[in-house]
Amino acid sequence: MNKSVFVLSIILTIFFCNLLFAHKINLYAYAEGKKVFIRGYFREGSPAKNASIEVFTSDGKKALDLKTDEKGECFFEAPFRTDFLIKIDTGDGHSAEYLLKSSELPSDLPPYKGTFFSEIAKQTTNEQLQNPPKTETALSLSEERLRAIVEEAVERKIAPLRKMVLEIEAKEGAVFEKILAGIGIIWGFFGFYLFLRMKIKKEK
Repeated sequence: MNKSVFVLSIILTIFFCNLLFAHKINLYAYAEGKKVFIRGYFREGSPAKNASIEVFTSDGKKALDLKTDEKGECFFEAPFRTDFLIKIDTGDGHSAEYLLKSSELPSDLPPYKGTFFSEIAKQTTNEQLQNPPKTETALSLSEERLRAIVEEAVERKIAPLRKMVLEIEAKEGAVFEKILAGIGIIWGFFGFYLFLRMKIKKEK
């Protein structure tokens, strides 16, 4: 009886481990200029639809609450330069987080000073109304502004490549998980076979 229970427990452990492993959630984010794009997906490759996204600033304050779309994606525009900790929660026990470093954002963004997104938006709107943007010529651009423009242009070119690499990693990870799940299923059937064989021998 003890052997039968032991074999059965192994079968159930393998089954549930594979089930949980296959549904582990992944999260990544990347910046294209001021826009930060977020994507959540499960290990088998399916998107994390309608998942809750929380965005925190470097001092731990919650900045935004978002929801992913049918593709498991969403985005926001960064009003300042800081590290953003992004968390995803599907509501059924699956969660993950991703740290987007400030170095990935444009250098011409103002530094974070503990101001909330809504306050930044109001300040920006007021400044634009009071001081309309002036047309800059190539000769009047400062070295700092020129550097920021170049960095932003380079980042726009790199961002799709970064996204491509992350998607390839996700697909390879999904294939690897399927292989492991397949091995687990095989071992599960083998354990079930041993369980039945032991039971038949005992009855004889």
